[in-house]
Amino acid sequence: MSDENESENKAEKLKDKLEIRSPRPRINLTRELPKPNSYAVAMDVDYKDIAFNEERSPLNKGHWRDLVFKVTEEIPLDVEVGTGAGHHFAHHAQKYPDRCLVGLEIKYKPLIQSIRRAKMAGGIHNAICRYHAFNLDQLFADNEVNNVYIHCPDPWVTPRKPRNRVVNRHVLSDIYKMQRPGSFLEFKTDSREYFLWALDEIKETSYKIEFQTIDLYAADNIYRKNMSDRVARRSFPETGLPPRGSDMATLPTPPSRSVVRFLDREHTIAPPNYNRWLVPPAALAIHLAIGQAYAFSVYNQPLNRLIGLTKSVEGTDWTLPEIGWIFSIAIV
Repeated sequence: MSDENESENKAEKLKDKLEIRSPRPRINLTRELPKPNSYAVAMDVDYKDIAFNEERSPLNKGHWRDLVFKVTEEIPLDVEVGTGAGHHFAHHAQKYPDRCLVGLEIKYKPLIQSIRRAKMAGGIHNAICRYHAFNLDQLFADNEVNNVYIHCPDPWVTPRKPRNRVVNRHVLSDIYKMQRPGSFLEFKTDSREYFLWALDEIKETSYKIEFQTIDLYAADNIYRKNMSDRVARRSFPETGLPPRGSDMATLPTPPSRSVVRFLDREHTIAPPNYNRWLVPPAALAIHLAIGQAYAFSVYNQPLNRLIGLTKSVEGTDWTLPEIGWIFSIAIV
């Protein structure tokens, strides 16, 4: 069998696997933790009215507005999948105080950090729940949600497990049903591989891409100019209902974290088929450039005199040849 035919067969097998939905993932129950940390306790005690564990979260399905936020059905309800430390979550809470916001996060510490930051930023209608993103349909009813944000999810490139990626055709189809007409889904990632893979997955859903870029913070990028605002609006289709949109964009390290663009994270990720044997000689060249190869011998005597040593004690002190081989191994 030729390499070309073998590659085609592998691609077909992968496609077949992706068309079959993965089994629903399960997460450990908070009440079964042998020693809950302070964040797990805070979720069920200090923030119990706005932070929901994996067992209480599904009870709000279809009733987030009236049970949790005490608002009418007309108030927008946005969702952020994977809040992380909660920086965007808090930004959204502060910028849109008239919109409800529900965040999803599995880890206890970032979960509490997110809701705490939102409250400190002045957020009013904010809540967070500990739940797996693959099970979103267990948290929200059809037509219950407005805008959805998925920022920098795990790209699953090492190890490469595409079926674990949250932006897949099955989860996207679930989200599409949950969203109200005129809503959008915003996806950002700093993984080029994940981004290109996700574009193919979106084609298998009802979403239509409204905006995409591989350089989100380019100077002439309309998304950067508007930041988190909508970048465009499309005309209504023949049905008369506003379409659901999908904002697709990569998210390099924000300018505030990188003064020089070539230090951005996207430039530290090896491209496909990168020859990793180039790394050792490059590292050795750096060691030579900074003087480690000869610094030991050059500065040895001055440092000895600095600390008051005039001569070595035979049989007690190590000699340079004795430690030279260890130093050589460290360089290599």
